[in-house]
Amino acid sequence: TMLKLSKYSKFEFGIKVDIFSPEFIIEISNNPPPNLKLFVLPAKNLENLPYLVEILHNKNFKVILETTSLKQAKRGEEIGVDGVIAKGNEAGGWVSNEMAFILLQQFLSHLTLPVLVQGGIGLHTSPACYAAGAKGVVLDSQMFLTPESPLPKSIKSKIASMDGNETECVGTKLGEPYRIYNKPNLPIIDKIHKEEEKLYTAGILDINIEKW
Repeated sequence: TMLKLSKYSKFEFGIKVDIFSPEFIIEISNNPPPNLKLFVLPAKNLENLPYLVEILHNKNFKVILETTSLKQAKRGEEIGVDGVIAKGNEAGGWVSNEMAFILLQQFLSHLTLPVLVQGGIGLHTSPACYAAGAKGVVLDSQMFLTPESPLPKSIKSKIASMDGNETECVGTKLGEPYRIYNKPNLPIIDKIHKEEEKLYTAGILDINIEKW
């Protein structure tokens, strides 16, 4: 996939990689496709982060840290990342307890790093983020509606009609909120809620839901 990106793009690009696979990150950095200049790393396994940032910087890559809290962002600044993403509660997947614009204001008040914003980004919120001091915004699911998207028109139409009520956050009680798609009578949602309640009752907090 990266070779295709490099082939069809005349510009520099970056990739988001799972920090739980440091070997994979090192392998890519040792044999990068042309024009790959940036790595986006989620602030999850922070023990590996200093090591990976040092390796990538030594190979002249920039590193952006995807964060969901000020504590994570401050740790990224200490390590020396090149910028942070403030991923708010409106985004999909691993998210913050805070809304994106609130998270942005916290970051700008305590960091000197460039801050990008993810979550609830649209035509009106993008200028607001820029006016507040953000260096950029991150689009994710919005890209499904572009002409280049491989999704069928029927799926694009359903996505375009969504307003956010089709999702919900799970894992909030455990300190690891994830925003996922939900629809009526989806069995997996009830299963996740029951598992979350069981772990919360047992006092197991701040876990990584990816390991369930």
